[in-house]
Amino acid sequence: MARVRACFVVNPAAGRGKARTTWAGIAPLAAQYGATVQFTERPGHATDLARRAADAGCERVVAVGGDGTISEVANGLIGTGAALAVIPSGTGNDLCRTLNIPRNGVEAAQLALTGDTRAIDVGEVAGGRYFVNIVGVGFDAEVTRATNAFPKYLGGTVPYILGILKTLWRYSPTPMEIDVDGRRYDRKVLLMAVGVAQSYGGGMRILPDAILDDGLFDVCISGDVGRMEVLGLVPKLYSGGHVGHPKVEFARGTQISIRSSVPVAVHADGDVIGELPQTFSIHPGALQVVSGVQPGLRS
Repeated sequence: MARVRACFVVNPAAGRGKARTTWAGIAPLAAQYGATVQFTERPGHATDLARRAADAGCERVVAVGGDGTISEVANGLIGTGAALAVIPSGTGNDLCRTLNIPRNGVEAAQLALTGDTRAIDVGEVAGGRYFVNIVGVGFDAEVTRATNAFPKYLGGTVPYILGILKTLWRYSPTPMEIDVDGRRYDRKVLLMAVGVAQSYGGGMRILPDAILDDGLFDVCISGDVGRMEVLGLVPKLYSGGHVGHPKVEFARGTQISIRSSVPVAVHADGDVIGELPQTFSIHPGALQVVSGVQPGLRS
């Protein structure tokens, strides 16, 4: 294929500094392809850098960082026509799993610069924020808040497991009113996930049947699950073994609204964004990505 104009957006703090090391290893290849590089300096900066790169004519913007960096870059590219490529350099790297991106930095960079692109769906939180992985509500979001407070040097799934244990003893299922394309669910809910991809938290396959380009959200509603049941369910999440549990329901739809009479935290792509009520809408095929997965495949 013809050489494309590419810009790398590097979050040097991602993955406890792993992204900076990863960039050092792929910089020669990027230079060989005439790519430019920008380094983030603050939260949200990757969105600005990605938008500027697209406006300057870059056809691909390569996110070097974790899921948060990837989400920020994606938010800058929606509506520009430029494609998102990713180099796994964070703690969870969940979207990279879904896109089948090589773990090796040089191999991932080679794919980013020369691989084919495909369109994937994107979710939008009412108010204009986009997400490319999963939104979590309730227990999940509180776990995310706790996880983000742990030192980054722990790495991998360890902070997420610790976040679950920390949250488990102080959070209880909460009454919620859920609307999925007009279908009403009144439930006492421990956690709820809405997404276009399968996993979060470093490989937990909360939405094991999600497809990146089917034009639908996958929804998981975990109901009035007790503390001991949660401990039994968590290990099953890595294989999707929670499917079939009597207190776990799944649905699909294009617009999801969630309300509660009490404060309930919400996160998008691993970043706590506020509380209920929230509405989520899907934008089919709204983002071009470089992927090791063919269209129509789950992962």
